[in-house]
Amino acid sequence: MESSRMGSINSTSSGNAYELNAIAMTVIGGISMEGGKGRMSGALFGMLILGIINNMITLLGVNVYLINAFKGIIIIAAVLLQRKDREL
Repeated sequence: MESSRMGSINSTSSGNAYELNAIAMTVIGGISMEGGKGRMSGALFGMLILGIINNMITLLGVNVYLINAFKGIIIIAAVLLQRKDREL
């Protein structure tokens, strides 16, 4: 996928920072950070939502460095919401 998008691939940097995307997608999809709880449909929903958010941020012309900060804020907010639900 990456080589078709970029026209080439570099083995030293291929897949860099994808773990932040993976964590954000699963947390947005409702999969528990503690493990053992979640559905594949939730992960797919999270992937769709994060893709839409990434596209909107890019179209708005937000600085590239702020995009990862925004993803971090999404992860923190989702974890806090999961903790709140667990405490209730």
